[in-house]
Amino acid sequence: MSKELFVAKVPIGLLGDFESLDPNQTGSIDIHIQLYRKVSNVEVILERIVEINKDNELVANGFTVGTSNERISKFKRCYLAIKPEMVVSTDHVTHSVCRAIANVLNDKTVTGNLSTEILYFLGGSTSVTSCIEQMSIPKGQNSLPLLLVGIISNLAQDDVSNLIDGELDDLENLPKYTDVDAIIKVSV
Repeated sequence: MSKELFVAKVPIGLLGDFESLDPNQTGSIDIHIQLYRKVSNVEVILERIVEINKDNELVANGFTVGTSNERISKFKRCYLAIKPEMVVSTDHVTHSVCRAIANVLNDKTVTGNLSTEILYFLGGSTSVTSCIEQMSIPKGQNSLPLLLVGIISNLAQDDVSNLIDGELDDLENLPKYTDVDAIIKVSV
């Protein structure tokens, strides 16, 4: 595994409520994390991410879409473009993804889709809106560092990282981007 890509394999069965989880439900979801600098096409990336993440809505028109097992079994991919200055480590991201998936499996979500659920757990606030604003890459800005998080059931489906016009950075450099003061400020 390269230093530019972090992959965590999450067994789905370990995240659910063991009493209600379908015993025939097997498999895992991979979490891919890549760090980029000087990204010049942020708008294109964000548009593609929004398009992909529409498939992961947990609530539509005020109604829950299917059971948790149905939603996870149909899950293909989810992407996030995150401000690296607001992330402490790859463990921070992995933990947030696992918490969000566990909430989906247990029908205890706070937000309306998987991507915002992950951002909620990444953020330091009890306000969903604040977490999204704190963690998400803003539209209309370029030459930014960007942490791309892909939750993918099949790596062949990854077309977002191919869109990025920027320099791939070593994930070991993530602490150089982290702004502890900014994280503390939004957590208080």
